[in-house]
Amino acid sequence: MEENPHVGQSYKPNLDIWIPADEGEKKNIHLVTNSHGLIGPEWEGNTDTLRIAHLGDSFTAGIQSVSYNETYAYMIGELLSRRLGVPVGNFNFGVGGFGTGDALNAYLYYARDARPDIVLLWAYLGNDFDNNFEDMKDKDGSISEPAIPSLNAEKQPLFLRLAVESKLM
Repeated sequence: MEENPHVGQSYKPNLDIWIPADEGEKKNIHLVTNSHGLIGPEWEGNTDTLRIAHLGDSFTAGIQSVSYNETYAYMIGELLSRRLGVPVGNFNFGVGGFGTGDALNAYLYYARDARPDIVLLWAYLGNDFDNNFEDMKDKDGSISEPAIPSLNAEKQPLFLRLAVESKLM
C-alpha cells in the first residue's frame, strides 16, 4: 500500500507479483495492479463493448485471499462476456480499508475516466459506512468536518449535497 493524493491509499502501481494470502487457504495469490495502483489492467484505451466499474473495499479488491482473476469483480465480467457474447471491460477500483466515501473519491478521480456503462458499489455493512467518519474525528474524539473532501458546491453530486445539508455526514 502507499499514499494516494486522490483516494487516501492505493496499492503500489504496476505490480505483477505472487504474494502469500493473508486470509483463507495458505497459498500464494497473483497480484496485478495498473499504473494507478488499482487492481487489474489499465482502462485507458480499452475498447470493450460493455464496461463495468466495481467500487468497494478489501472484499472487492480481493487480494487478501484470492488472485485478481478470482475476485468476484473479475468473475462477473467473465461470466457476462460469455453470456452476452460481447467483450466486457471489468475494472476493479476496490482498495482495502475503503469506506463508501473513499469509493466515491475512487469514482470521481479514476472510475469516471474509465467511461463505465455500469457502476457497482459493493459495501460491507460491517464497517464501510463507519469508515466515512474516521477522518471526521478530532483528537478529542468529537466529530467535526465531513470525511469526503469538499468539492465546488455546484459540482457536488446531489446525494452528497443532501447528505451534508441534512447533517447526516
